[in-house]
Amino acid sequence: MYLIANFKENLNSDQLNEYFDCFTSKISSLNVNTNLKIIFCPSYPFLELVKSKIESFPNFYIGAQTVSEYEIGSYTGEVSASQISDFCSYCIVGHSERRKNKGETNAQVNNKINFLLKSNIKPIVCVSTKDEFDSIENKKNVLIAYEPVENIGGTAAASNDSIRQFYNTLKTDNGLIYGGSVNYGNVEKITELDFIEGFLIGSASLKCEDFFKLLEILYK
Repeated sequence: MYLIANFKENLNSDQLNEYFDCFTSKISSLNVNTNLKIIFCPSYPFLELVKSKIESFPNFYIGAQTVSEYEIGSYTGEVSASQISDFCSYCIVGHSERRKNKGETNAQVNNKINFLLKSNIKPIVCVSTKDEFDSIENKKNVLIAYEPVENIGGTAAASNDSIRQFYNTLKTDNGLIYGGSVNYGNVEKITELDFIEGFLIGSASLKCEDFFKLLEILYK
């Protein structure tokens, strides 16, 4: 089971220090379940800071929120997979916000997947439609995160019936990570779906107390 905190464009260094001081103090109260992998995805400037905060916890990992579609070269502002490989075990690609706001295409997503795998970083590939899923060239070595667009950034998650209906259209052996208005009030219900292998959390991950409540539920 994966619990992925996508901080998006939030939390500065002072806020992150406070966040992880809170979180790591709380985690000592739980019996560690090594089957639950907790992945924190901060902004690029804070990868090293977050790594220093969590490196003593064997089931905590660092992820990036995106990566360059290029391996190396004159691409101002881009950050390559090889450049983040010292910090990151995972990386989100194809998030619906990037597809919508940055025009990120399926071809670009596949380029990113290939360079991440080459750098031994596990891609977390976000899809909102069957076509986006079908376009993934290497489905075997990635995590698939389903994020229904209508539930992103809202207050209500998709129903279990609609999540299952989408999963059945994929005709795949891959499990699904679910993302879309997940919070401690609905996460337990979604875990009733036998193909769910984790959660991609946005706003509910930004406060230590809220994210820890999710963790407590999944540790049961």
